[in-house]
Amino acid sequence: SPVTEFLIRYITEHADKQTGEVEAPRVIEAGIDKGFTNKQITDARLRARHPRIGTRREGFGKEGRSIWKIDWS
Repeated sequence: SPVTEFLIRYITEHADKQTGEVEAPRVIEAGIDKGFTNKQITDARLRARHPRIGTRREGFGKEGRSIWKIDWS
């Protein structure tokens, strides 16, 4: 889908060079700027299979953040 293609391209192009990760709010904001909704973006992340888009949480509460990464395995 166009949303999934956007996610893979954006994360690949903007990922941290060492970790391959991007903060989820940055990805979502860029997707919204491209005309996708927050729900379309998060649903596409969940549906992505080849490659999978992994997520992890870093920190707790208000200080916490969600991070996305392409899982090519």
